[in-house]
Amino acid sequence: MLAPYISEVLDNYYYPKILKDFSPAVDPWKIEVIETRRVNGFRGFILEATFDIEPTDGGHHVPVGKDRMTYRSCIHITL
Repeated sequence: MLAPYISEVLDNYYYPKILKDFSPAVDPWKIEVIETRRVNGFRGFILEATFDIEPTDGGHHVPVGKDRMTYRSCIHITL
């Protein structure tokens, strides 16, 4: 669900500034959920999820870094 967004952010950060020949790859088993929470407690539907991500070179699965990302999602309910 968030994989395209994670890949886009990592591409913008690593390529071409750090990795000049290729964009980093993100394997699903290299994404760890650190925390999920409701921002306003039980009063709302603003959700926040924090991940530790270890991108690789894509070919030989050699780690090229370790990143922490936090995503916020808001669900609007209309009655």
